Amino acid sequence: MTLMEAIILILGAASAEEIGEHEMERFVWLNAHPLNINSASRRELSESGLFSDFQVAALLDYISVTGSVLSRRELAVIDGFDEEIAEALAFFVSFGNAPERGRWHYDGRIYSGGSGAWSAGPESPGAGSAEASGIYGADCRVSCGEKYEFGLAGAGAWSRKRTGTGVWQPVRNELSALSVSSSVALVENRLRLYAGDFNMRFGQGLTAWNTMALDDPSSVNSLIRRPTGIKTSRSLTGNYAHTGLGAALELGQFTFSAAATVTDVKKVLLGQLNSSRGKNDVAGLLGLLNCNWWHRRFSLGFTSVVTGMPSSGHPARESGAKIGAGTGDGTGAVQHAGSRWSCTADFSVDFRGCFGGFDLASDLAGGIGMPFRVIVSATSPQLADHFKAGASLRYSPSQHIALFVSEFSVRSGHSASLSLRLRHVAPKANEVVSGSGRKLPGTNDVRADARYRFRWGESSFAALRIRENIDINDLSASAFSCRSDVSVGYAGVWASAASVSFSHSGEWGMAAFVEESCRLTGTLSAYLRAGLFSVDNWAGRIYVYEHDIQGRFNVPAIYGRGVWGSLFVSWKFFRAGKLSARLAWWSYPFMLPAARKPDKLEARLMLALKF
Repeated sequence: MTLMEAIILILGAASAEEIGEHEMERFVWLNAHPLNINSASRRELSESGLFSDFQVAALLDYISVTGSVLSRRELAVIDGFDEEIAEALAFFVSFGNAPERGRWHYDGRIYSGGSGAWSAGPESPGAGSAEASGIYGADCRVSCGEKYEFGLAGAGAWSRKRTGTGVWQPVRNELSALSVSSSVALVENRLRLYAGDFNMRFGQGLTAWNTMALDDPSSVNSLIRRPTGIKTSRSLTGNYAHTGLGAALELGQFTFSAAATVTDVKKVLLGQLNSSRGKNDVAGLLGLLNCNWWHRRFSLGFTSVVTGMPSSGHPARESGAKIGAGTGDGTGAVQHAGSRWSCTADFSVDFRGCFGGFDLASDLAGGIGMPFRVIVSATSPQLADHFKAGASLRYSPSQHIALFVSEFSVRSGHSASLSLRLRHVAPKANEVVSGSGRKLPGTNDVRADARYRFRWGESSFAALRIRENIDINDLSASAFSCRSDVSVGYAGVWASAASVSFSHSGEWGMAAFVEESCRLTGTLSAYLRAGLFSVDNWAGRIYVYEHDIQGRFNVPAIYGRGVWGSLFVSWKFFRAGKLSARLAWWSYPFMLPAARKPDKLEARLMLALKF
C-alpha cells in the first residue's frame, strides 16, 4: 500500500481526485510526525482525525486490558480494525512505549523549482506562446515534546510569458503563502495556548470547520466527520487557516476552547505585500467558544461562532461560509441602518458516540443571521466480518439530503460498496423563468455510486466504479461516469497500471492511460504515463490525478480530443536532499482546426533540502 492509497482509505474518498491539496499536506505532515497510540489520550486519538469513535473506544479498551500495542499486526486484531486499515494507519502512528518527553526537536525544508511551458496552435506553430515560472519556499518547525511548538512557512512564485516572437513579459512575482504558528502547553499540558495560524474543526462542521472535507461522501468512513479541535497549521499550499489567538483547556472530562481571529487577514496582507489587493479585500473578526464533555463512549459539545465583517458600502457577505459546512440558503448577515459592520451569531450542539459498535453523530445549528441546519449520521461496525453500512440525513433551508451507504468485503481480497443519495435543492428567491416572472422549480436528483475492488498480493488490484446522477426534473441533465483501474505490481519494485474512464452528460466522453512505475523505498520513484481522450462536452470533463513536484497537487480537467504523456521522477540522493522532475506533453490532433486547442509541452524541476 502506498501513502496515497492509505490517505484515500482513511478519508473514505473514492480516488485521489476527491482530495484537496491542504488535506494532502496535513497527512504528509502526520506521516513525518506519527502519533503514538499507546500514550495518546482519548481526546488526542479522536482529534487526530485518524480514528472513528468505535475504533477509539475499542483501542482504549484493548490497551487497558492487555497493555501497549506493539505492532501493526496486533492493531489489526482489535475490534474495528483489520489488516488493510492497520496497514494504512501504520503510515501515521507509532507503536511501543511513550516517546521521551522534554526533548527539543526541529525539522524543516527549503525548496526551489522552475518550470517551462510552450504551446502552439495548428495553423501557426512558430508563433505560439511560451511561459517560464518558478516557485520557492521554506518551512520549519521547532518543538519540545508537547510543551512548545513554533512553525514558520512561506512560499512565492514568479512567471514570465512570451507570445509569438515578442519579448518576455512579467506576469507574476509574488509571495503566495505565508504561515506563522505557535503553541505552548501549561499546567501539565492541560492548557494549550495558540498564536498565529491554526485550524478549527468542531462537531460535524456546521459552525466551525475550516479547510477540506468531503461534502459528497460515498463511503461509510466519510459519513461521519472527525473533528480535531484547535490545531496549529503550517501550510505551503495556500492560506486556509484562521489567524489569531486561541486556547484549549482540559479539565477532567471537559475541554474548553476559545479563539479570536481576523478573517481574510492573509488575503489582505499578501495583497498588500504583492500590491494586488482588491477593493473588496477586507478583514473581519471572528470569535469562537466551544465546550466538550468527553465520556469513554461518547462526547457532547456546544459551539458558538460570532463573526463581523466591514460592509465597506457593498452588500453584506455571508461570512459564515468560510468556516461552516453548510451555511444554508444565504440569508446573509444582520446589518443595522447606518452600520458599517454586518454580523452573524451561529450556535450548534453536537453529539458523537459509540453504542454497541455503532457510531452515531449529530449536529444542530442556527442563530442570528444564520439558518437552521441539522446533520444526523450513523454507521455500523463490521457485521459478520464482512458487511457494514451507514446513513446520514442533512437538512438546511437550501437543500435536503439523505445518504445511504453499504460496504461488503471478504478476506480473499474482494470488496464492494453501494451508496445512494437523495437530494432536493430549493429554488433561489431571485431566480425566475425568463419572460414569465415565475420562480424556477427546485432541483430533485438521485445519485447512485457502485464500487468494486479486488486486491491480491502486496501491490496489485483491480477496481471498477460506476456513478449515475439522475435529475428527476430534467432527465437530459443527468450525468453518468464509469472508471476502471488495474494495477499489477511485481518484484516489489515495478508496477504496471491501466485506467479507462467514461462520462456522459449530454455527450459521451472518454479518457484512458497506461502507466509504468518503479519505486525503490525511500530512494527513487519514477512514473511514465501515456494516454488519450475524447471529451466534447465541458459538463462531462474527466479529472485525472497526475504525479507532480512537491507543492503541486495536480488534478487537471481533461477536455477536448487528443493525447498526453508524462514522466515524473523523484530521487532522494542523500538523507536530506530530494530532486523531483516532471515532463508532460498535451496534443489535440483529433479536433477540428477551427476548434483545436494549442499543443503544450511543460517541464518542471525542483530541489528540496530537509534539515
